[in-house]
Amino acid sequence: MKTKPSLLFIAVLALALAFTVSSPAQEKKKFTNEQVLKMIKAELPESTIILAIESDPDDLDTSVDGLIALKEGGASKPILDAIAGAKAKKEAASPPAAPAVLNETPSLNEAVLVQGETRTKLMQGGEMKASGNPFSGSKLRQVFRGARSPARFKSGEIALELFIMSNMRPEETVFLVRPELKKDERRVETMRASGFMVVSTSSGNKELVPVKYEKVGEASMPGMTAPKYRLTPAAKLEPGEYVLMANHQFFDFGVD
Repeated sequence: MKTKPSLLFIAVLALALAFTVSSPAQEKKKFTNEQVLKMIKAELPESTIILAIESDPDDLDTSVDGLIALKEGGASKPILDAIAGAKAKKEAASPPAAPAVLNETPSLNEAVLVQGETRTKLMQGGEMKASGNPFSGSKLRQVFRGARSPARFKSGEIALELFIMSNMRPEETVFLVRPELKKDERRVETMRASGFMVVSTSSGNKELVPVKYEKVGEASMPGMTAPKYRLTPAAKLEPGEYVLMANHQFFDFGVD
């Protein structure tokens, strides 16, 4: 004969189920500066406090105000040093973020000038000219016709983006320069030779513009992966003429 469950049993079962559904998983308690101060107040050994700091520094406040508050709360110099150093060590040991995979077809023959929300593709320009002779010395220059580039941009925040080959270092192969102005042309020296020996391929009569190099991602092309870099001038570009030298190609523009 089947018996009906008692009302008490049903009530207990319902209460247990309700507790299971509504009770969130217990979260790990954050180890903060307040926890360090509690350990100091409880007079735990200094070595124990330092071990706790080094094992879980993620949520510690290493700002000036945070360290001053710890000092006023009784933190010793070794404890303060441990707090300041543990977080920095963990961040330094963290692997760098993987570069973003760009959904675009890379081209090594293009450069883009970015100004605000506007992106403008720069055109390659100039022609290579040699002067001198092998005995007295010779120079190779990229020469642009006209005193001013036809590509003009307003003065302001400017950045340049381009793809390069994966085996190239941008600091050694990509430069932003001020060309030499001669009558109705602009010149950028690319190589200098003395006799039959090349003595320079990057120096010369041109003014390098300091820039910051930032890898913004990479994209696939047949047989290789091409990284994309953004060049940001260290200071606002002054009005004048500029040339981006990259991948043995030259892109000229002017700033008004």
